[in-house]
Amino acid sequence: MSAPRLFTRLFARPGQRNFSTSMKRLDDDGGIPGGNLPFNIHNRYTFTLLFTAFFGSGFGLPFLVVRHQLLKKSRPQE
Repeated sequence: MSAPRLFTRLFARPGQRNFSTSMKRLDDDGGIPGGNLPFNIHNRYTFTLLFTAFFGSGFGLPFLVVRHQLLKKSRPQE
């Protein structure tokens, strides 16, 4: 038997098996849907309002910062 094949047979397969079993052990189902969000998802209208504000603020912030910087740059110097 050649050395590379022996190496593969002795070391690669046990490592691969141990990796897959450790990942399955560390896996978690995640709990209930929406449990990781900072607001309640069961009221449709409140959820829509808070979802839009929460994710919209994170999406819109870079655009507001760029607008502020451009306006600040275009002001006349005193």
